[in-house]
Amino acid sequence: LNKGVIDTFNKDDQNVYVKDGMDVSFCVIDKTERKMQFAGAFSNMYIVRDNKIIEMKGDRFAVGLATSGNQQFSSETIDLEQEDRLYLFTDGYVDQFGGPEGKKYKFRRFRHLLLNIHKEPMERQKALLEESILEWRNGYEQVDAILILGINTGIRERH
Repeated sequence: LNKGVIDTFNKDDQNVYVKDGMDVSFCVIDKTERKMQFAGAFSNMYIVRDNKIIEMKGDRFAVGLATSGNQQFSSETIDLEQEDRLYLFTDGYVDQFGGPEGKKYKFRRFRHLLLNIHKEPMERQKALLEESILEWRNGYEQVDAILILGINTGIRERH
């Protein structure tokens, strides 16, 4: 992906180069083996397990910004447990201005919200996330696209 983006947008036709990249998360879940593999480019992922957050950290560079296209992204594999909830997200939620002082929502508040809602059904979580950010915005304009992907792994105990 990295090489393809670089090749597509940095063609030397007129000495024009794009200096922009993508923040991306990838997640592969193997329900049979109860494992998940994660890779991120300036993008992290949260796993809520036993009322705690496990942060899966992506690499600190974006797709498409490396000059050679040979930059290697790392991946991490983790064993999944029965009640795990996975959350992949853009930075739009945490970067949103609002609240009583017009400040950013930030990751700490976002993690706290996820810890408070993760046991709810996914449709209810969606509604609670929407309510929370609308209340936080308090009339401020939305500053960026917001995407949150919540996954109930559906992992069952082996018998």
